[in-house]
Amino acid sequence: LVIILEDWHWADEDSDAALYALMRRLRQLHLLLVVIHRAEFQPRWSGHDLHRALRIAPLDSAATGNLLRSVLGAAALPPGLQAMVHDRTQGNALFVEDMALALAAAAPEVDPALMPATVDAVIRARIDRLEPLERETLRLAAVLGPTVDVAILERLAPHPERIGMALHRLSNQ
Repeated sequence: LVIILEDWHWADEDSDAALYALMRRLRQLHLLLVVIHRAEFQPRWSGHDLHRALRIAPLDSAATGNLLRSVLGAAALPPGLQAMVHDRTQGNALFVEDMALALAAAAPEVDPALMPATVDAVIRARIDRLEPLERETLRLAAVLGPTVDVAILERLAPHPERIGMALHRLSNQ
């Protein structure tokens, strides 16, 4: 059995304690835990004898170009685009992919002048492209925090009967 836990840097103390207790029983459970978290997060279980940390390095310039070409479906990139994206993203694969998606959505041809300068700009651009219902649902959910209780979200929404549909569309973005 493999359990993958993402964004563990957002975990609360009780969840982290439960994970630590589970890790102490790994040998008996025949279980592989993959816990993904930001590099600056220091888990209390990092000293566990079964713990293996794998740090993923940023993409180099060539890998950035490969990812851009793949996402854009392009055999070649405009001059300077690869270097510009690599400089702005510092090789962060998620940021490279989001920039490529933002460029693809913004124009039929890749224009370096349209490239967002920051992760915040990429996120703002993606939010701006959402339909009004999804944008409003996202705005309300953001107020509730990283974990959202749908029942509370429905009470906040002007059209609670449409929240399920909006969440479905957002999850497929």
